Amino acid sequence: MNPKRIFIGFSEVAGYYTNLTKGFETLGVEYLFITFGQHKFRYGNTEATVAQKVIHYLIHKYTATSKRNPLWIIWFILYGMSRVSLFLWVLLRYDVFIFSYNASFFGFYDLPLLKFFRKKIIYVYHGSDNRPPYLNGSYIHSGYPLEQIFTLTKKLYEKNKKVEKYADHIITAPCISQFFNRELIQYLAIGAPVDLSYIQDINHTKGTRIKIVHAPSGRKQKGSDDFAQIIKELINEGYPIDYEELFNVPNRVVLEKLSACDFVLDELYSDTTLAGLGTEAAYFGKPTIVGGYYHDMAKDLKETPLPPSLYVDPAEIKQAIVKLIEDVAYRNELGEQAKKYVDTYWSPKEVASRYLRLFYDDVPEEWLYHPKEVDYFYGWAVSKDDLQKFLKEYIATFGKAGLFLPHNPQLENKILDFIKD
Repeated sequence: MNPKRIFIGFSEVAGYYTNLTKGFETLGVEYLFITFGQHKFRYGNTEATVAQKVIHYLIHKYTATSKRNPLWIIWFILYGMSRVSLFLWVLLRYDVFIFSYNASFFGFYDLPLLKFFRKKIIYVYHGSDNRPPYLNGSYIHSGYPLEQIFTLTKKLYEKNKKVEKYADHIITAPCISQFFNRELIQYLAIGAPVDLSYIQDINHTKGTRIKIVHAPSGRKQKGSDDFAQIIKELINEGYPIDYEELFNVPNRVVLEKLSACDFVLDELYSDTTLAGLGTEAAYFGKPTIVGGYYHDMAKDLKETPLPPSLYVDPAEIKQAIVKLIEDVAYRNELGEQAKKYVDTYWSPKEVASRYLRLFYDDVPEEWLYHPKEVDYFYGWAVSKDDLQKFLKEYIATFGKAGLFLPHNPQLENKILDFIKD
């Protein structure tokens, strides 16, 4: 088979694509990774190409220049020209296009052209980038008007339909694939590449105090106040805890703290056992506690192994913390299991190798699933009670049409039943 040349765009997600490119490098595969912005937590893509530097420079100039300034239109035009030039160049050179989120060069208008030139198109979704806004705690607790959430939902649905039409493969998780109506590739079957070898392990000073780390990307969404209250209660009960919440700090600082802790508190309402923070902790052999309602997750994963963590109902978070404090053997074993999982399944080389199979349409049956097979709809960053309350108001305003599930009446009916309880 002829080697495929790969283009990746246009955003970094917790180091995912930087680590994926490490896998392609190991396999000797040619690639180009371009982002249209720099991650606020300073993840990857640090060894920027000339094209990357030019695009970032032009983005900075036109976004930092007032629209009242005549130079703004010049910077904007130059930035637009750089995107057109980039598209034409990669169209001629690259065979496979991997897009994160709902990205494209020109608002999906480029997808028909990519298909005309027989390019392989792969879309990858990582979480809230593909979750219906009415199941997303970030929107539910944001104070957004219902009309705005409806508009965001409609836009996401329409984007998904365009991706569904043109993508050769769509990689996503069952819990966020409600708007699709075709066979998809299980995100965990491909894996989340992780390589933190550039972080030197910090010697963990053994002592009687337990070091717990929580590093929320958003405090409300991750349940930080609830975690802080539980920790306060446990300290008052006599547990020797050193608790550190890391908010809005560079990723490298978080990694150094993970390396030196005993275990991690990640999210209160999650639909995955091991998200970005938990994956990073696992690399250092540290276990993670995650709360959520997706207790039958393994059923939807088919033959894909479930990433190890202490995944419990949100009401059981306190008991889970006590368990990891008191049962040292279990804590160490869970950390070792998590490390073995990411080292075995999620090394950059292994994940990149699975992508190569997608490039040649060599897709095992166990990687595939259809969203109609999935029952889960409890969303992320929101309790069942709050979700039910919100959905009652949302559906009362827009009717079941506001769910945008005409292709999946079974799930639509389950949501309607949920708000009746």
